[in-house]
Amino acid sequence: MKLKRIVKERLKRLFQGVAVPIRQGENKGKLWTVSSCMRMVRGTFESTQVAQFKKCLFPGNVVYDVGAHMGYYTLIASQAVEPGGFAFAFEPLPFNFNQLQRHIRLNHCHNVTTMNACVGRTPGVAHFTTNHGSGTNHMSGDGDLVVNVMSLDALVSDGTLPLPNCIKIDVEGAELEVLYGAQETIVRSQPILFVSFHGQALQEQCSELLHSWGYSQQGVAWHSRHKS
Repeated sequence: MKLKRIVKERLKRLFQGVAVPIRQGENKGKLWTVSSCMRMVRGTFESTQVAQFKKCLFPGNVVYDVGAHMGYYTLIASQAVEPGGFAFAFEPLPFNFNQLQRHIRLNHCHNVTTMNACVGRTPGVAHFTTNHGSGTNHMSGDGDLVVNVMSLDALVSDGTLPLPNCIKIDVEGAELEVLYGAQETIVRSQPILFVSFHGQALQEQCSELLHSWGYSQQGVAWHSRHKS
């Protein structure tokens, strides 16, 4: 296993920066760096969730990608909301953020705005880990990286963000913090929500909160029961 890991790391360094077309799926033909997740290069990454996500997007929509990683969902959103729509991608880790911006440039996604920050309950700063996998680092009191934290409600209130039609949240355990920091925005605009839950207890807490806001789950998406 150690030899396999060493070979994998050397191959990643060898192909660092090389971009190839994604082979299949909703992002087929989009350019993606070889040194990142190979399931993304193959187009098999979270295929069920990705397909439902795309079906919920329409031209002119506004999408928030919270925990954008390297931009796989962001690329889908960028194309699906054209013409007239916009995507806003949030990613705190410097390496992931650089890859996110690279993928946006490579694919000429001119309707995407990126923010190098976490999303949480209130604006401020937080500690973030860097010693896990690129998609599994998270906010932690003993994290070695200090990152900015933004709340969606604050960004909407000050005019930085327009109201969303869809919010995708994948934040490795900070789901409740993101939701509470977006309560006014969600209740007001009733966007479709895609939330990746990390742990049974957290899933139950988030589900209870979303039900209290008038949401019900349909597949992997949450829809407002009050939306006409």
